[in-house]
Amino acid sequence: MLALTTEHAALNLPSMMVKRVRGRSRAPAHCLTTVLRGCPSARRLPQCQKSRCSGEHPTARSFGPARSPISTYPDHVFLSCSGAESLLQAAAVIGKDVPHALLQAVADESDEGVRMALDIALLHAYLGEFREGIARGVEAVEIADSVGTPYIQVYATGLTALSHCWRGDFASSLPLADRGLRLAEALGSINQIPFVLAARGWALCGLGRGDKGVPLLERGIKVAESSRVLYWHTNLVAIFAEGQLLASDVNRSRDTAARALDLARARREPGFEAWSLRLLGDIANATEADAETAERSYRSALALATSLRLRPLVAHCHLGLGKLYRRTGKSEQAHEHLTTATTMYRQMDMRFYLAQAEAAMRESG
Repeated sequence: MLALTTEHAALNLPSMMVKRVRGRSRAPAHCLTTVLRGCPSARRLPQCQKSRCSGEHPTARSFGPARSPISTYPDHVFLSCSGAESLLQAAAVIGKDVPHALLQAVADESDEGVRMALDIALLHAYLGEFREGIARGVEAVEIADSVGTPYIQVYATGLTALSHCWRGDFASSLPLADRGLRLAEALGSINQIPFVLAARGWALCGLGRGDKGVPLLERGIKVAESSRVLYWHTNLVAIFAEGQLLASDVNRSRDTAARALDLARARREPGFEAWSLRLLGDIANATEADAETAERSYRSALALATSLRLRPLVAHCHLGLGKLYRRTGKSEQAHEHLTTATTMYRQMDMRFYLAQAEAAMRESG
């Protein structure tokens, strides 16, 4: 699925053996498993995964690779989404920090490899690399279907649906989320139902069907909390706030976003902290509340998002600041931020948000 390059030679992976799935070259299914089996750090991964799934982040980190900076790195990609397990596995192999590009070397076409590829695809979406991320997601869905493992099919459809939502392409997300939810419910996969409910609810809210979408988002959080499947917790709450805002339920969205912010800070997830702060800025802006409060939220979110290279969030912050400065009569600053947002959305092909930025540009004159 993901080809080795000379950059990855230091991994000392087993010799590549080519397989073909629907005419495409694939890494050997045994590749990752073989490497991990010989790595002492990998033995702690089951304990790490168990703690991660119950939301016990400090305990999960203690089981991480001792030699890896990832075990202490407070990035949004660590333990804040399902990519955490992949990062830990890759770190266990090479014993050092693992940028998302380097993770490509250890993905294969096994169930575990497809999961890793999907984790990488979602990370691409967080970074605004949608063309690459969604292409990998679509390919992973095809491979999951060819393998026919229902659990992996849910994972593939659900995470790819979330990538589309992150881009604002809710129409493309909905059929994938629908399929993922049907599969998860038929399988009785409690640990997967919350995130596919989130994907479907977010997509419906984005399509103007908040009356249908918001209850799904709320249900997803209740299922996660009652079953103690909490590794997605901050993400689910942030998506809930996003959906409520899309549905124009501003007051409830404010409370939910504040809860997401508290969770993100308690769980050391600065990416979700940035998301929550941007939402609080949007809410303050929408209600024409204290302009200083809105600006402070946007500025804090922008600083975090910029440091983490979360370009979609960076663009959202510029859009929010542009609207805020237009409302408060700061036309020059408004034009500057709206121009930046428009340029970034166009580069990332985020058409839903590009339309909003262009409309704000026209209204600002």
